[in-house]
Amino acid sequence: MGRLDNFHAGAVRRTAKFTLAKINAIYELFQKVQEQIKMDSSDIYSYELVEILFHQPYCKIGILVKNNVASRNTASKYLNRLVDLGILDKKVEGREILYLNKELYKILAKA
Repeated sequence: MGRLDNFHAGAVRRTAKFTLAKINAIYELFQKVQEQIKMDSSDIYSYELVEILFHQPYCKIGILVKNNVASRNTASKYLNRLVDLGILDKKVEGREILYLNKELYKILAKA
């Protein structure tokens, strides 16, 4: 094995460790958020809701409606409750309201 092969093997190893660490951090955050909602807002808890919060770092009312998690008004209440719990941050972008999963965003943005 030449120097270049050793370099590539090391790069693959570092990338695998980096990726695994991110996956583990996301999984731990998923479990933490799931438990927090169950404890602090059990009336809005559903696995589907938590799962959608982790599909991407932001959510919109329409995403919950499209995935049959809640009606438009109920989805708004759910997302605003998650803002009150500190799980999401509410951002207004033009005419759109985005709900940012701030801890997931931090994990994904970390280099």
